[in-house]
Amino acid sequence: MSNLFEKYRSAGNDEAALMVANNEFNKAPGDKAAFEQYFSFVCSLGTSLPSLLDRQAALDKAAVALEYFKENAELDEKLVEWILAKQTSLEDCYEALAREDNELMKKQALDVENENNTVLKRLFDLRDELQEVCLLYTSPSPRDPKTSR
Repeated sequence: MSNLFEKYRSAGNDEAALMVANNEFNKAPGDKAAFEQYFSFVCSLGTSLPSLLDRQAALDKAAVALEYFKENAELDEKLVEWILAKQTSLEDCYEALAREDNELMKKQALDVENENNTVLKRLFDLRDELQEVCLLYTSPSPRDPKTSR
């Protein structure tokens, strides 16, 4: 692992740490240590960033890195198994993100439904009030044969 990467990561400067890890991985795309550093870091961002969109973008970077590593690494049986485990780990992260996104969408839909119900209730209340006001100001017509003589 790079001292520069660790320096930025330990300082909480994720943007700079990501830049360094990405640079090191791209310089040595078949290097397992460089891949592991980059992949692990972007996966950790994919599970910890506040925005779902940012997490999705981080996981997408991990997926691209995984494919790139698979194309450039000297594969043997042990490395293939290791890569498959990384792929499963990444899929688990995507599934967790999808579940969280689904829960967020359900909550937003429920909030919209509740707001709509509140507005509809208020509209019905206003309609009822308007009908009462109209009845108060309505008098029988002099032309009505039942009431006029």
